Amino acid sequence: MTPEYKAYAAQVRKNAAALAKALIAKKHKLATDGTDNHLILWDLRPHVRSILRLVSVSLMRCAPAEHSRESHAGAVRPPKVLLSLP
Repeated sequence: MTPEYKAYAAQVRKNAAALAKALIAKKHKLATDGTDNHLILWDLRPHVRSILRLVSVSLMRCAPAEHSRESHAGAVRPPKVLLSLP
């Protein structure tokens, strides 16, 4: 590894840590308490509907009739998500 790449990798980690800290300070939910590397797992579930509305996408969760019945393997089928684009 070159010294330039090591410096770049160190800066990427610092940037990720700063972003995680800023998100936590703004009360956003992360899967962990920050980051130890370059990855941040940001829980966007509370914001999904707002984001989709901004880009004109309708989202509807529906449970089809077979959802309540168990399959022959004993597993319950998960609910479906319907996306509607303009």
